[in-house]
Amino acid sequence: MKLDRLLSIVIMLLNRQRVQAKDLADHFEVSTRTIYRDIEAINRAGIPVVTHQGNKGGLGIIDSYKLDRQVLTLQDMVTMLSVLKGVNSTFKDRQINNAIEKIHALVPEHKQEFVKNHVDQIVIDVMPWGSSLKHKEKMMTLQQAIAKNQA
Repeated sequence: MKLDRLLSIVIMLLNRQRVQAKDLADHFEVSTRTIYRDIEAINRAGIPVVTHQGNKGGLGIIDSYKLDRQVLTLQDMVTMLSVLKGVNSTFKDRQINNAIEKIHALVPEHKQEFVKNHVDQIVIDVMPWGSSLKHKEKMMTLQQAIAKNQA
């Protein structure tokens, strides 16, 4: 799962100006030292991660660094974010959150507000009307059973 964590760290750093190593460690449930080793690996891969000292310091990617965003259209990203947001309302899964964050990182900065407005306008709820906590529990149990069978 190290590769997943490395990619998620890159996406988080692309989405935010600065992130503290402790916050990353807490998010990924690893030690701060592991995060610093991951940052070294990311740097070796050619992604320029820098540290900023001081009160508002933390880790960040150099502003001039760009990731190729031409694979998906803006409408593709809006659609995927809307669907994932609806699924996440049921499952509250960290992997779904990571996927949402990865897609957000692909949206050009000048289009972020446009995408946010469109995603917030549409709600895709996968649960039946009038569903209760029991429905969500059943869905979570089903998801866990599928995950155990794949392991």
